[in-house]
Amino acid sequence: MTDVILYCVTMLLISATLTMADNLSESKKNDRLMAVFEEAAGWDDELNAYELQIIMTSVSKPLLGREFHLATCYILVMKFDDDHSGYMNYEEFVAMVGEFKSWQRSFRKLDSDRSDDFDMMELQSALRSLIEGGDPISSGTMAFLIPRYGYNSKVQFDDFVALFMKLQILTDQYIQWKAEGKASFKYNELLQIGML
Repeated sequence: MTDVILYCVTMLLISATLTMADNLSESKKNDRLMAVFEEAAGWDDELNAYELQIIMTSVSKPLLGREFHLATCYILVMKFDDDHSGYMNYEEFVAMVGEFKSWQRSFRKLDSDRSDDFDMMELQSALRSLIEGGDPISSGTMAFLIPRYGYNSKVQFDDFVALFMKLQILTDQYIQWKAEGKASFKYNELLQIGML
């Protein structure tokens, strides 16, 4: 019983800290983020995907109505793991929180029907406005992405984060290969292979 109460209090603290952080001074934000990080990270002072999922679920549950996908947490840890340790340290966590807030704002802004998910048209519009430098994403590629990252032709926030991060990585790589003359394939072909 005590563990359940402690878990609930921890979830409330994490959720309140990350959602109210915009209204706090910089030092208070850092103190609260550090407290959230230390609570979830435990003795090793690093987050693995499971520990990150606890934080992400507490912040996103009102939007998703369920746990944040563990697969997306693995992608987040890999993307922000600058020291290649396989874990997220505090500095990496702070960088992730900044990007996460930006993704949340973009998601809410681009969710035109306020349904808390993207249909194919909203997703195409969102990706067009957020992904820079790649060729336009074809309707065939969009039809390919929706069933892989969505459910019932809808993409929820955590699936959007996973899709967006992978898409941005592939787009950046494509731009580099194209500039070097190494891209012997079309952008949408790369996306259909790389987004499996």
